[in-house]
Amino acid sequence: MLAFTDFFGQYLMALGRERILPRRLAATNRWGSPYVAVLAIGVVEAITITVYALAGWDPLVRLFFWIGTSGGYGILLLLTVACAAVIGYFIRRSTDDSVWARFIAPTLAGAALAYAS
Repeated sequence: MLAFTDFFGQYLMALGRERILPRRLAATNRWGSPYVAVLAIGVVEAITITVYALAGWDPLVRLFFWIGTSGGYGILLLLTVACAAVIGYFIRRSTDDSVWARFIAPTLAGAALAYAS
């Protein structure tokens, strides 16, 4: 739970810094911690816990399993698309990189990731 809060706190801080979300989320305390973003995540977590408790839902089944599975699958899909992006990048730009680095390795990795997903 701490890793989740830290990750999303950092992510919200970056989105606030880039003005994609409200700039206030980018605020840090004297130690550099994104306290506003972490507090925002804490509010979302508290609301989620309250909804699950009031509805009588099992968080292990309804939240952690489905969100964790969806997140893991999403990462696999994102990595697969990144392999295709690497190939596309090297097709548009001529470089001194080897055929292995430009085409073969990303193709093999993309195929393995596509198979795994």
